[in-house]
Amino acid sequence: MVEFMNNIADTDLRPDSTDGIDALLLRASEVLKNGLPAEGILDSLLCLKKKLAGINGLITKLTEVAFIRFLNEHDIIDDLTARTVIKQQVEASPFSNGYDILISNPPIIAEVKCMIPVGKTEFGAAQKNAILADIEGLINPGPKKNLGDTALYLKFMVLLQTSDDHRFESSVHSIIQLAEKNKLRVEIFPDSRAQLYSDRVYIVKIKQ
Repeated sequence: MVEFMNNIADTDLRPDSTDGIDALLLRASEVLKNGLPAEGILDSLLCLKKKLAGINGLITKLTEVAFIRFLNEHDIIDDLTARTVIKQQVEASPFSNGYDILISNPPIIAEVKCMIPVGKTEFGAAQKNAILADIEGLINPGPKKNLGDTALYLKFMVLLQTSDDHRFESSVHSIIQLAEKNKLRVEIFPDSRAQLYSDRVYIVKIKQ
């Protein structure tokens, strides 16, 4: 993961030497609209797609680290555990199977989603279903999670907030309603230092 981060840090985000991302997208749209020859547009777009895949991995890793610090700030894990887990997350491959975050002591599992809502407002149906699938996986782990019974684990669904508070809260409540219809117990992480329970999934928002 360190090498992965270094490669991204050294990468020129411009798909070619003259045009920025916006200019490239505009040019690709004009090619489609006017039926013009692509003339290298596909190569430039594929280059951009590869770079964005790396950026997505970095965004997820940074959100994971922010969540671990959140756990530490709320006295759910101690300083030593926080430092250890952050080091593990930074060094881990962003494409490995299993839960995004797994802590053995105290037992914690978490999934992290860094989605940009459809239309930059609220999560779309496919996005909500992806989040719901992660929530269900926290409660009922499949074979890819490499973990048996999760009954004793505190469970967290971590969402990166990329919209304003009102729209984000609306999206979160719609996810909770959808989870309830599927008989999954989901709550927003409490503001107070209330006791946490392992029989439900807590939604934690990380502000950008």
